[in-house]
Parts: sequence; C-alpha cells; structure tokens
Amino acid sequence: MPGQDTSSSSLLKYFDILRLLGKYLNAIAKLVAEMRALRTKKRSNMGRKCRLATLAQLYRMKQEDEMRLEQTVSTNSENEPPKIAFPQERKPEQNGWMDVCVSDLLQEENSDVNEATSLDDLDSSERGQLLAENERLYSKSLQVDNDIQKLESQMTELHRLQETFAEKVTEQDKDICFVNETTILTAENIRVGNEQIRLAIQNMASRRVIFLFCIIVLTFTLLFLDWYNP
Repeated sequence: MPGQDTSSSSLLKYFDILRLLGKYLNAIAKLVAEMRALRTKKRSNMGRKCRLATLAQLYRMKQEDEMRLEQTVSTNSENEPPKIAFPQERKPEQNGWMDVCVSDLLQEENSDVNEATSLDDLDSSERGQLLAENERLYSKSLQVDNDIQKLESQMTELHRLQETFAEKVTEQDKDICFVNETTILTAENIRVGNEQIRLAIQNMASRRVIFLFCIIVLTFTLLFLDWYNP
C-alpha cells in the first residue's frame, strides 16, 4: 500500500540519519581522546621542564654550600688531626626491605641533577627565550584545554540532541504504525460497505424482476378473462 511504503521509507531515512550521527559522535570522541592525550603529554613535558629548572637551582645551591664547606674545612684542617674514614656498612634485608643510605639518595639526586646541568651553561638571553617558550607552551596548553572543554560540551549537547532525535523518531514510528492500522481498518470498512451495497443492488434487481413478473402474469390473466367472458 502507498501508506506503508511511505512509512517504511521515512523509517529508513531516520535510521540513516541516526547512523550518520553515531559516526559523527564516534569521530568527535576519538578527536577528544587524542587532544586529551596531547594535553597530558604537554603537561608532563612542562612538569619535567619545571622539575629540571628546580633541580638546577638546587644543584647551584648545593655547589655553593659545598664550596663554603670546603673553605671551612680547609681553614680548620690545619689544627685538627686527620680522621680515618670507615666504609659504611649496609644492614641486611628485613622482610624484603633494605635500609637506604644517604649516599644512595645523593647518587640518585645527582643522576637527576645531571640532566639539568646543561641549563647552567645558558646565558641570560637563552634563559629568557626558554622562559618565553615555556610561557608560550603553557598558554598553548591552556588553549588546548579550553578547546577540549568546548568539544566535551559540544559532545554532551550532541548526545542530548541525538537522544531527543531518537525519542522523536520513536514517537513518529508509533504515529506511523497508528496511521497504518487506521488505514487498514478504513480499507476493510470500505470493502465491507462495497459488499453490502452490491448485495443491496442485487436484492433490488431481484425484487424488480419479481415485480415485473407479477405484472405480466396479472396482465395475461386479465386478457384471458376478457377473452373467456365476451
């Protein structure tokens, strides 16, 4: 029927629109995930740079303290007898744990500080450029963060619109089913009405034939009576 073809074509169009919206939502979600990963990477790089700058400052302070300590020791070493340095003994492991010596911590700190020693060789202009680059990266990361938040809000709005569109499609599907059922019921009523009209016409035709037959019989009866009784 024409109504059923129209309803099925409308449903196919709605399902195609829903499929396209789902693909667009998946693409936006993938883009947001990539931008979030990029933001996390930039934050980690920025934190590492700040950590390197802090370690460089601590390294300079440590060098100054060591220089002052060497000067103090050199002034006092003339009046003090030499001391014998005994090696530090490690305590045995207890329950899988080991006591950590201060020298180990210093070695680990020096290994981290060695990464920042290259910053001491920079002059003021290069340091200014580095700070400007850090500020630029920070502002860029903030801009990326704002863009990601905008995309997240757009995704939320798109998801809400998709849910609303799905609800409207469901409502229209129900309306189309109701119209289809009403059309089928109307067609059935029209068919029954046509059948009743046809039966009524047949009944009227049979009645007319009977009426004409009665008139003919009466006419011949009157003619016979008139002929029989002159």
